[in-house]
Amino acid sequence: MRLDEDKDKKGSGRTRARGDQPTQGARGRPVGDHVARRRELLRVAGALVAVKGCSGLSIRALATAAGCSTGTVTYYFANKDDITAALADRIFDAVAVWPERAKASTEVEKVIAQMLRSVMTLETQAWSIWFRLLEDAGHSAQLTNVIRARYLQFRSEFADAIRLGQNQGGIRNDIAAEFLADQICAMADGWLMSAPIEKERFTSARREALVDAALKLIDQRLKLGVDGAKTAAQLHDAHHGSACRCVSARFQLHNLQVHSDPPSTE
Repeated sequence: MRLDEDKDKKGSGRTRARGDQPTQGARGRPVGDHVARRRELLRVAGALVAVKGCSGLSIRALATAAGCSTGTVTYYFANKDDITAALADRIFDAVAVWPERAKASTEVEKVIAQMLRSVMTLETQAWSIWFRLLEDAGHSAQLTNVIRARYLQFRSEFADAIRLGQNQGGIRNDIAAEFLADQICAMADGWLMSAPIEKERFTSARREALVDAALKLIDQRLKLGVDGAKTAAQLHDAHHGSACRCVSARFQLHNLQVHSDPPSTE
């Protein structure tokens, strides 16, 4: 998955587009395709963040790297926080396709498998940008709010997709969809963090085994069945009966001790 597959829209950010291809702008206003220019600035900003971290990103640094004026950059982004927030949005735009695909599928679990595979094969630059942004989120309320809101939105839409899978009969329904969504997201986050660092451990065969194991955890057909339920009930009854017998034995011993006590001489 590549982060340049974002969904920029006309008029996003500070853009005030008058059409796809304006030929002449007012003083200080960039000319050309505003959507393409904004996308290119974000691409360059992402490359800077991947290498130098968010501390190496500024309006001037981005202008220099992009070969444009600082005025051009500030036309699209008011400040550094605007840029990092837009980068986070761009990442979530790229992953938002998965709940959409799942909700359009008749086999939601197969789309979940595809999503998990993509997490473990994320390109190195995208991985680096994401973790640099997480590091900077502690210093930027705007970035924190974007990540929180977009992740909440993703989990909500992902839970909707899982709920659909439960209705289709492919995903277990004894656990609420929002909890399954949380669990799968937690697994994906862990693999996202580990896979680029431990490449020798995340071989192709092991990635498939991990995906298969994750699917078995949510598979409706592999959850506790009737026989399993009977076994659980039998174990419960056996334990309960053993406890009752233990209490009964103690009660009988107590009665025996009471009736065997010698009468008082007083």
